[in-house]
Order: sequence, then structure tokens, then C-alpha cells
Amino acid sequence: MIDPLTGVATGGASILSYEINYDSGTSFNEWTALKGFLSNDLSLFYIQGGLIINLPYAVRYRAKNIFGWSEYSDY
Repeated sequence: MIDPLTGVATGGASILSYEINYDSGTSFNEWTALKGFLSNDLSLFYIQGGLIINLPYAVRYRAKNIFGWSEYSDY
């Protein structure tokens, strides 16, 4: 689960969508969008099935409001 963006972090506008991506052991070279990019989604969590034990996974997210998409979070 990620924390919602509020206050100054939103530029003063309501969040319309959160996009969540993950990288499955490619050293941050290949990101897969899990949710929130093609259609707006305000849910702050996602459960991904089929993960392989011992593979390193990274997750990043960004938010969209009337000003557009933010930068991606650190992973």
C-alpha cells in the first residue's frame, strides 16, 4: 500500500489517478503498469499474483491531477 499524496505535494489540486508499476528483476529497465494509467484509479494498493520467490521486485508510483502526471516515486 502507498500513502496518498496531499497538500503541497498535489500542487493544490485533487488527485485523479495513481499509477502503480513494478519491475521484476530487470534492474529497473522494464516497468510493467499494474493499474491507473489507462483508466483513472484512486485505489492505493494492488495485489500481484504469480511472483517468483528470490526474484527482486521494485515498485514505483506516480499521481495524476489537472496538471498532468507527477514524477515517479523512488523505488
